[in-house]
Amino acid sequence: MNKETFRKLGIILNENIPAQELLAEDFNGEYYGFTKRQTEKIRALRDIVTEYNRTISSTGHLQISDSEAVAEVFRPVYRGLKHEECWVLFLNRANKIIKKEMLFKGGADSTIFDVKTIVRKALVYSASAVIISHNHPSGSANPSTVDIKQTEALHKALKYMDIHLLDHVIIAEDSFYSVNDQYLYKFS
Repeated sequence: MNKETFRKLGIILNENIPAQELLAEDFNGEYYGFTKRQTEKIRALRDIVTEYNRTISSTGHLQISDSEAVAEVFRPVYRGLKHEECWVLFLNRANKIIKKEMLFKGGADSTIFDVKTIVRKALVYSASAVIISHNHPSGSANPSTVDIKQTEALHKALKYMDIHLLDHVIIAEDSFYSVNDQYLYKFS
């Protein structure tokens, strides 16, 4: 694809296709009049950007100070997903990110995380604190009973190891839910 064709494609994409649809796993470029080859290139570009966002191990030692900062870290990661994923931020004493890692992948409406795995990883990274996050592709950020029970179990296990669970942030399409903001745990 030459530079001029690429520029024209960019203009068409920007003006005619909502970003949410363009980034969706099942994007159908042929619906918009793109050839099969152009559609494949758009999907490949989307995959490259998505994979880049997923593999960033940290965000420049970004200091996390509130749930909005957590949501900003994870929105690009979850954009366009049709399944749930659980990611974990491992933080140092200053709440700076040591490592950002996807640990669990679920189905369209649930994901279960293993408390032992998160505790073990926190110990490996010498983390002082942990923040977990997962997405709700359904569009509702409200936690399920299982989400709350899992959070409580993780909180207890980490506390035993003198590691703080600072938050569990659930990201939906246009909103997020923070367990911390509901005063279940203090962000310290």
